[in-house]
Amino acid sequence: MFGKSIVGKLNRALNKGKKTIVVAVLSAGLLAGSACGEAAQKVEMEVTREVEVTREVEVIREVLVTREVHVTRVVTATPQTQVPQPTPAPTSHPTPTATPAPNAWTKLPVQQDRITDEKSISFVTKAIYDNLDSFLGSPSLLIVCRERAPFLAVLVSWGEFVVFGDFFSDEIKVTTRFDDHPAEEKIWTVSSGNNSFFTIDDWFIKLAKQSDMVFIRAKDLLDDTRDADFDVRGLSEIMATEPQLCGS
Repeated sequence: MFGKSIVGKLNRALNKGKKTIVVAVLSAGLLAGSACGEAAQKVEMEVTREVEVTREVEVIREVLVTREVHVTRVVTATPQTQVPQPTPAPTSHPTPTATPAPNAWTKLPVQQDRITDEKSISFVTKAIYDNLDSFLGSPSLLIVCRERAPFLAVLVSWGEFVVFGDFFSDEIKVTTRFDDHPAEEKIWTVSSGNNSFFTIDDWFIKLAKQSDMVFIRAKDLLDDTRDADFDVRGLSEIMATEPQLCGS
């Protein structure tokens, strides 16, 4: 009866987790064992076993309690190394340049008159279109700069073939048209060889410097129309190479 009572008290003490009561009960068991002999030995064995069980229970409880504790982990973001990006090169947009005007003009050598020593220079370009027969050759347009007045002259030549003039007059009506400007008709002079006509009016040169094309029309000895188109681009540039004779 005493042993069972001791065990019952120990169980109740274990369930409540009071170790001090276990120690007190253990001391009482030992004192009772000395008085009761064999019964005390059995109680001691049972108490020892209960103590071991108690320790195992405490360990299990600690494990359970540890599992129930929620540990908050603070995750610190690792700063990422910023890799500098190369600055994109600015897109270059090349400025469009105008197509240079073809220099269709040819500068002839400076001429000097054997009598007066007067100097002159001519710039010539060939027609890009004409309505003459091919064996006559292409007409030519000449701009003449002279050292003495008249300083500037314009001459249109059809080569060696005699096509202009008559026995009664050296004058001829010539129609010219620069680009889209209105056409103009003026009187020009036929050369002594009757193969060309010219004017000493500088209006023609002034318009030619500002234009791309000039159309020229005249009538020959047989009253047939003679047409020619000339590309006059680049006249200002080539005349500027002879400022002493052609001026600014």
